[in-house]
Amino acid sequence: MPFIAIALTALFAFLALSIDLGYLYNIRRSAQDAADAAALGGGLEFYRPEMDMRDEVLRLARANLINDYSDPEWDAQWATCSDPDRPAGFVPLLGSECISVNRMAGRLRVKVPEQQFNTLFAHIIGVDTLQSSAVSMVEVEPLPVLPFGMAPGTPVGENCLKNPPGGHALLPCTGPTSGNFGSIESLRYTRACAGSKSDNLIENLLTGIDHPLGIKTAADPVISEACYNYRPNQVMTDSGGFDKEAAEGMIMGSSLLPGTPGLLTRGSNPKRQVRIVGTVYQVDNVPLWDYLIPNTTPGCDPAIIGAMAEDAAAVAMSGCLNAWTSGELFSTSILDSPRFGVVMVFNEVTPPTGSDPRTIAGFRPVFVHRLGFPTEVISPGGNGLVTVDDRLEQITSFVLPPTPIVLSRSGDAGSGVRPASVGLR
Repeated sequence: MPFIAIALTALFAFLALSIDLGYLYNIRRSAQDAADAAALGGGLEFYRPEMDMRDEVLRLARANLINDYSDPEWDAQWATCSDPDRPAGFVPLLGSECISVNRMAGRLRVKVPEQQFNTLFAHIIGVDTLQSSAVSMVEVEPLPVLPFGMAPGTPVGENCLKNPPGGHALLPCTGPTSGNFGSIESLRYTRACAGSKSDNLIENLLTGIDHPLGIKTAADPVISEACYNYRPNQVMTDSGGFDKEAAEGMIMGSSLLPGTPGLLTRGSNPKRQVRIVGTVYQVDNVPLWDYLIPNTTPGCDPAIIGAMAEDAAAVAMSGCLNAWTSGELFSTSILDSPRFGVVMVFNEVTPPTGSDPRTIAGFRPVFVHRLGFPTEVISPGGNGLVTVDDRLEQITSFVLPPTPIVLSRSGDAGSGVRPASVGLR
């Protein structure tokens, strides 16, 4: 009997400990789920105000934990949280030691505070409490921004992104005879800020501007674009035509980035053959109206617009965009179109002349439409092989209204763009 009593005592002790360890496993899993959810959700706010990112981290962490906390208890959890293993280069976010960011690496680190609970049975063997924490890190890739800008108040509908030099513009753009022609001089951080204006423009067309850009409000200091400045809110306009560079970035590709196809040759959409200097390229041939879905907005019937002649279709599409007030116009597949992108909106109303500084007021979603070569204007939806030279003098786009799908990717005109991707590290 004494041996049985001793054995039963040991058995019950291990049973008690196993129950508490099972609960600890659930606590640990809950903490990791909370850390992952908080980091992923916070990563979506990476380019927005820091308070928004912090609040989203706290909200998602709280929603995914097993333990319930009152507001004072929750605040105390984070006020006393520390992260001694935080890697070099990470800076606490608004004083939150367990929420930290490495801006240049595009990473967010979240450590969930120690989750503690009183044991149910293990205190019999002297274990009164068990605790667990969790850490998660995400890496954020910025949504590529096309190297073009527009004035505040630019209406929805077809507008010119790039004008030709020399005053020989083809409709619908009327080009200047001197000065700026529509493109942005943005440094390439991934190339250690080296390279010429033309090289930077080509790469920015091929892959988008490779670093986050900030928004300049009246109270914000001006942060000029410079090597490794985080989120500059001032960029310089270009003072050259860069017609050949535009052709390389949009269609031909470049030896600067071997293996990277021209922007408009990507994706699985139907293509149109375009011959440039003896080489035939397959250029995306799906117009904006093909992405329209059944809706109640007047003038937004894709069959009617698609049956029109080119100029009339562009006018009708602009009318459709201007008539929109609510609901959704587009299918989600528009987000996969190589013609869908984001450009900067400036605070300055006056047109730039030459290489002018411009501060960023926000971002606008666009859909690239016409490509103007010296002898041809190409728009999606056409048929047959077209032959042009390697000078892309003008580019137009439809400026899109803030429908729900458009906002999900680009944000609205006065907010930062959403990340292209957020992934756990």
